[in-house]
Amino acid sequence: RGETYFKLGQYDAAAEDFNSTIENSENYDLYFQIYELYAGSNRENDGTAYLQKALEISDSTGEGYYNRGRVYYYLKEYEKAEKELVEAMNQDCPEAMLLLGKVYLVKKDTDSA
Repeated sequence: RGETYFKLGQYDAAAEDFNSTIENSENYDLYFQIYELYAGSNRENDGTAYLQKALEISDSTGEGYYNRGRVYYYLKEYEKAEKELVEAMNQDCPEAMLLLGKVYLVKKDTDSA
């Protein structure tokens, strides 16, 4: 429903639904979906608030490190993204490898990429 409100330009109602959806949620995908909706509508700054909230999730698994790395990547905090993604790889999370390569490319470290 929040997405429908958003697409109708009812941003306050959408935000209310989004906030209700993520309340006490540890599902990173929800945060990313909301962020991508905002980013795809030239409202990326509004979407970054949801990424910041995603960083509050406590998850010490490889997937948790990977998702925090994704958050930092979207926030353009590449040093932090690198640190999280390296730890994700150390915990056998293969998805982190591709994103880590992208981080290295942004940092102009083609050898590491």
